[in-house]
Amino acid sequence: MIRHESSTKLCGPVIFGTGAPGLRISLDDFKAPWPSNTPARLVVGEYNVAMALDFRVGRREEGSGMFREELNDGAVPRISVGIMPYFVWSVAYEPNANSIALRPR
Repeated sequence: MIRHESSTKLCGPVIFGTGAPGLRISLDDFKAPWPSNTPARLVVGEYNVAMALDFRVGRREEGSGMFREELNDGAVPRISVGIMPYFVWSVAYEPNANSIALRPR
């Protein structure tokens, strides 16, 4: 989920490891990128195991550009977080368990 300071929320499956700079958002209710420098928060997980990352939209040095991508027929709505989380979190993949783990750097 990505949350805007005004309480606007963008919710959907989060994809890590894309290698691309910026957030690429393919959600029906996301119509346009938020203005540059908008304070936002990326929240991954549920309830008491969620981790949050505060950022400002559109900062090249943080990989926090925001882009809208069309949902093609049959595509799964998603939020691709690109490289941004890797600046703040260590991300461990466990393919056999189909899961990931996050911890602060």
